[in-house]
Amino acid sequence: DLRRQYEEMTAKSSNQSEVQALQGQLSELQAQAGLTALEGPGIIVTLDDNVVGLSSSPQNDANNYIIHYQYILRIVNDLKRGGAEAISVNDQRLVTTSEIRCVGNTILVNTTRLAPPFEIRAIGDVLSLEDAILNSWQFDTLKMLNFPASYKTTRPQEPKLSVPAYSGSFSPKYLTPDTSSLETPETEEE
Repeated sequence: DLRRQYEEMTAKSSNQSEVQALQGQLSELQAQAGLTALEGPGIIVTLDDNVVGLSSSPQNDANNYIIHYQYILRIVNDLKRGGAEAISVNDQRLVTTSEIRCVGNTILVNTTRLAPPFEIRAIGDVLSLEDAILNSWQFDTLKMLNFPASYKTTRPQEPKLSVPAYSGSFSPKYLTPDTSSLETPETEEE
């Protein structure tokens, strides 16, 4: 009877470690997919409309003084090239299916309407992210055109930067699971 109990406990312990390993993998994949909130060192880039420029030149086209979706998209791409591990725009987490687009005079991220100022948060290596912004053509252009564009990096003594979890839905049209790894290979009979 003791032997049977020992074997049951050993089997349970083995399964528990497998379950724990799978739970660890699941947590890592959820973080990579943007399904969990993350925190860490990073950078906050803030962009706003050039209200001062517009008020000093009211005869000019107002479109020359507002933040357009392309500006945000370019800076997000610069941060991705800089190694960002997680990015949000005005608390909208960006994932592989996220869109940054314009509908009329409204910027949408993940189908959520956003208004300026735009706060882009990126978690990753601070020096690499700062370098990405300092070498960003789009950021330089906005600064040159007197748009209120700034950035702030986290410091070791400060609280970590947080990026929320993605709250939208994933609705793939063409995606199906690959079950080939689940199939057992057939052996040839001799």
